[in-house]
Amino acid sequence: MARLPAVLLAVVPAIVAFATGCGRPATESDCQLIVDKNIEVALDPGLDAKTRTEKLDGYKKQLEAEVKACVGKRVTESYLKCVKAAKTEADIRDCGK
Repeated sequence: MARLPAVLLAVVPAIVAFATGCGRPATESDCQLIVDKNIEVALDPGLDAKTRTEKLDGYKKQLEAEVKACVGKRVTESYLKCVKAAKTEADIRDCGK
């Protein structure tokens, strides 16, 4: 299984960071989106499609507990929209500000 890059260790704090304030309870789909986007921007863009898919699947498996822990925390639509549009790790970090 692919080893989780150090940058993805920040996924948990990122999930917790959005959990404050107003909004609505996050669904599993919301949480999966946040985790998936963090993985997507952390992967080397030069990877071939097969390797990229294998790494994505491996990292998702490793982060299943984080997705489950995220469900029910507060999330805003503006945060989710920002995460969806993010192109870099810095963009995602800025979503929580």
